[in-house]
Amino acid sequence: LHLSLRRQRQMCIRDRYKLAVKRQKKQDYNPPVYNENKINIRSVFEKGGMCFYVTPKNASVKEYFMFLHGGGFVSQMSRNEWRFVLDTVESTGYGAVVPVYPIAPDHSAAEAVDMLA
Repeated sequence: LHLSLRRQRQMCIRDRYKLAVKRQKKQDYNPPVYNENKINIRSVFEKGGMCFYVTPKNASVKEYFMFLHGGGFVSQMSRNEWRFVLDTVESTGYGAVVPVYPIAPDHSAAEAVDMLA
């Protein structure tokens, strides 16, 4: 019985891993549709990854914040996180730096940290 439960747990972990990898392949880290009259988004490839610079349109930005999305190094940025960045830039006048860091299992946490440093 004990061995059977252990095998079931291992199968469950393998299945979760496969599902996470399958979901990653479908993820799109690009920003969603936004109001181009109010927001500028510029993408730059830096340090091995994509980085987006989000600024209010027709404003001189003096201060930026860096937004590191959630996802535990296994998921890309969600639409809700993008909406938060876009709304914050529009309402505060600050610019945002949004790095799309490399995620597991294709990359290590060290690679993500190197890109962000």
